Amino acid sequence: MSEEFKEVIRHINRAKAYVNKFEAIRTMQCIVDALELLMKSSSIFGRERFELEILLGEVLRTLASMDEMRNIFPKGLTYKKGQEKTLHGILTKVLKTISEAIEKAEIDKFRKRKNEIDRYMLQGQKLLDEKNFIEARKVLRRTQELFADEPGINQDIGQRLFKAGLAPEALEFFEAAIRQDNRDPRPYSYMINVQESLGELEKAEHYVKEAFKNFGGNERIYLRMAQLAVKLRKWDEAFDAAQQVLELNPYSQEAMEVMKQAKPRVFGRGADGQAAGGQGGSGQPIKFDI
Repeated sequence: MSEEFKEVIRHINRAKAYVNKFEAIRTMQCIVDALELLMKSSSIFGRERFELEILLGEVLRTLASMDEMRNIFPKGLTYKKGQEKTLHGILTKVLKTISEAIEKAEIDKFRKRKNEIDRYMLQGQKLLDEKNFIEARKVLRRTQELFADEPGINQDIGQRLFKAGLAPEALEFFEAAIRQDNRDPRPYSYMINVQESLGELEKAEHYVKEAFKNFGGNERIYLRMAQLAVKLRKWDEAFDAAQQVLELNPYSQEAMEVMKQAKPRVFGRGADGQAAGGQGGSGQPIKFDI
């Protein structure tokens, strides 16, 4: 038994398994793979060739009898020695046609879904603009329920509600956005803004530190830390965070303003920059409690 024969048999056996599961596309692909080997082979002949004729014939008849294949192969499918190239061409063409049809159907489905989302979102936004908040929330919640797996859907709804002045209602959508994709820094930023607008400074600080933990430090994160620390009267943290901002951007006016407020409280009024009484602001790399 030649190795080429064994390989063809493997493809045919896979085709038989798929045809028994009514998976026409995978069945045809396995048959095409088997036929390609047969066309190239010079070592399969005699009894082995006869055995393959029988096996391929069985699979092809079953394939052609499948409901979705009857219109494509109204006269059925058969195989005889010497027909490999013809049969290979027929099946390859059918596979290409089906693949293109599936791709077109997927594109059409995608476009239809996007258009449907846009329709709901525009309806919700129109109601928000008209200050009809009760109906707007109903429409936007329905949008979330229908398209829960759509990337960015929760963030989009949250933004619309927040911009309309509905900060408490926006919270749950930003929380859902973080659960949906915690690798996206934008929902964290919105959560910080919403919590701060509601006066929930400790919660805003929590999300700043979560963002720092997940995405690392940058000028924007450090500045938000510094500004929130000022509001919470955590002067050491405000000073250290502002210092980090200025190391990244020495011209940051916002960080300078934080420094102006924090420095006298950390070092004492009139201090020349040395720490007083062993307090913070050591100039060492910032270490936040996260």
